[in-house]
Amino acid sequence: EFYVNFIMILIGFSKSFSAGWIYGMEEQIKVLGAKPVYAYIITTFGSIMVASLAWFGIRGDTTLWGFVVFGMTYGSGIYYIYRLLQEKMMEEPEKNWTMESLRYELTLRNVDNLKDTLADFVGPIPAIWAVLIKHVIPPVLLILFFNLAHAQTNELESEFGNYNGYATWPY
Repeated sequence: EFYVNFIMILIGFSKSFSAGWIYGMEEQIKVLGAKPVYAYIITTFGSIMVASLAWFGIRGDTTLWGFVVFGMTYGSGIYYIYRLLQEKMMEEPEKNWTMESLRYELTLRNVDNLKDTLADFVGPIPAIWAVLIKHVIPPVLLILFFNLAHAQTNELESEFGNYNGYATWPY
């Protein structure tokens, strides 16, 4: 049962990551370039991974520390992305890019396109779906995965690979 949770979280993460981040990536790279697109993915998920390691990988009350680490890594990455988008505006003045339009291209255009495509088949989909499928569900599932991976028994042994005290050798 413990390992079924791992698999279900990974499947949910993979599906929501594919829908929210991979769908339409080619178009995003064509419009914005590869650097901001990949930097946004690395910033979002890298900061969550680092914060999760602080929250769950270090003993003691590290809640505040995890949020500080998350804020610093995410903030640094977003600042870098902001600079890349500013460069894009300067490189292509004929396209009349604004920071708002570039930010939309990076953060929501692909999932809005997916939402519109799916709506042709399933009917109206609320706008909040796009935000959830890209910015809420994958990060939450990743945090849950790290939390589960660092779960401990009452004897402070890792749940992962422990098999609840069942004999593992010579099997």
